Amino acid sequence: MSKKETTTGEEFEDFLNFAIKYKITKNPKKSDLRKIRFAVPSSQMRKKAISLGMSEDIFCELLSKQTVGDCLIGKEDAAKNTREVFHPTKEEEEKDCEYCNSLLEKGVDFEKLQEGLSFVPPFKEFLGVGRSSR
Repeated sequence: MSKKETTTGEEFEDFLNFAIKYKITKNPKKSDLRKIRFAVPSSQMRKKAISLGMSEDIFCELLSKQTVGDCLIGKEDAAKNTREVFHPTKEEEEKDCEYCNSLLEKGVDFEKLQEGLSFVPPFKEFLGVGRSSR
């Protein structure tokens, strides 16, 4: 019996069927495995704002211009969040401390977090404003 010659297209189709059947994927990078999402603790926001010399008024103003999804945060919510960051109640401080401890237990590096905050609102806009006025 003679073997039928296969065309390049048929070989590709065979390979594609094999790949689909076995769901071949590239190995995930180790850095991809360590990415987690979390809310930034108020104490870390406060620390970043203070380190940049950012006033409460500027923080509030820039925060009020941010959007969550399609909704503008607005002045009222920005003022509330600014108060929580700069003047937390005793209860808010305790919750923040507990939250920070849980993040530390999960391996969050607060030094890297502080560096990364420069690239998120409202700090990104604050630093951008500072650069453009020089």
